[in-house]
Amino acid sequence: MKSILLLETSKLFFPKAPPFGLITLYEHLKSNKIKSEYLDVYNVLDNKVITKKNSNELIKLLINKLDDKILKFDVIGISIPFESCFEFVKTLGKKIKNLFPEKKIIIGGKYISFLFMNGFIDENLFENRFDYAVILDGERAITKLLKSSLGEKDLGKIPNLIFYKDKQINVNSINNDFDINKQTIIKQNNENLIFEYEIGRGCYYNKCTFCAYKYGNKINYREKSLSIIKKDLKKNKKELMNKNVFFITDAINPNQIRIISETLIKEKIKIKWFGFLRFDKDFSYELLSLMKKSGCSELVFGLESGDKRINNKIIKKGIKLKEAERIIKECNQLGIETIVAVVTGFPTETIFNAFNTFKFIYKNRRHIPICEIYTFKLLKFSELYKNPKKYGITKIYEKNNEFKFLAKKGNIYQKYLINLFVAFFYTFFNLFSPMIISIDTNKKMLGFIKEKIIDNLSKINSSKNRVHKHKCLYKYYTNVQMKTE
Repeated sequence: MKSILLLETSKLFFPKAPPFGLITLYEHLKSNKIKSEYLDVYNVLDNKVITKKNSNELIKLLINKLDDKILKFDVIGISIPFESCFEFVKTLGKKIKNLFPEKKIIIGGKYISFLFMNGFIDENLFENRFDYAVILDGERAITKLLKSSLGEKDLGKIPNLIFYKDKQINVNSINNDFDINKQTIIKQNNENLIFEYEIGRGCYYNKCTFCAYKYGNKINYREKSLSIIKKDLKKNKKELMNKNVFFITDAINPNQIRIISETLIKEKIKIKWFGFLRFDKDFSYELLSLMKKSGCSELVFGLESGDKRINNKIIKKGIKLKEAERIIKECNQLGIETIVAVVTGFPTETIFNAFNTFKFIYKNRRHIPICEIYTFKLLKFSELYKNPKKYGITKIYEKNNEFKFLAKKGNIYQKYLINLFVAFFYTFFNLFSPMIISIDTNKKMLGFIKEKIIDNLSKINSSKNRVHKHKCLYKYYTNVQMKTE
């Protein structure tokens, strides 16, 4: 049986986020009596060093401190939950492999699954860096890997495993049915602001055409048993009291959160909690009131588009804009802060469709503390990719590890106007509304506008003082800190 050192790197980028993924894997490995150790590299390095040093400098310092640890284990496991961690972990893996060529290195995490489902995992990822990658559910795969002899025959039988052998990538069968009822509440260190509890995996709706959850019909939606949730909440009452809790699942089911809320109230477990929701009509005022009473402080919603045609015909979001407005207003009345995410650049979307999204947010600006705007990315295993003609797509091509497309209409907007629209959206609402707007600043123009113009002007805009009654847990959770140049 092999031993493994689990390296958590995500807190270098999101220092306030609790280490959910690897710490749960660590607990699972311990229960299977596998020699393992969990190490948060954020705690290995000095905080002042992290903010001042770039990635390459940090990796040199990190490996110097980890030499003795690495020598004690057969396998090194590194998680890549976010795109922002990717280049850092690639460089780290290469350095470890060069210094310790006999060590096996395995990577996993949400971003690796994303790359796989979009066909972007190739030999360049593995060569001179990593030996294995685990996609989707990783608990059973890594347990079986460590119990195997690491021989080719054994490797081929391990589900959800990708391995690089003789300069060839091998992909095993995909099973995504790990029983999440076996997960316990993870005891977070007191220094963490947010305590995480997984209540489901996947999405209970699972019909949006832009989403890749339908990958080969392999991704199953699973909810943790309500009886187990009740038991966990009661058992960990002292641990949870007066903590901030993130109920983890891609979209909280209304029926599930009703039971959770009732349990929190009945057992007098005083927490502040948040999670991700759909604008589901079943989130009535009565249910939202119950959620507020149970400690709900904020909710993150995906609106995607404020245009009826895009929502109903193209992305098939399955929501009604009037219901979304109702839920936003009722949350505001109850004192639940809403974070609303919108996306622009869907197939056949024109500037006029995009402005309908702008108008929806403008109409509800007094009730939305935070809005996030993203540009659309086409995913390989989405319905839009598999049936492009049905949704007006005339051509799909690959460019810079992304799938681009042409459509029956909207091509001028996609090519020339989309970044201008996002810049306008960001600038207008940050300067002339009480909202805070977040954008993806990977693109140079948007990053320049944010850093050089908006951030400076917003400091003198007194309306921003009206936005939050308390520190927003969601933005605290997703705060990026480390330099990545």
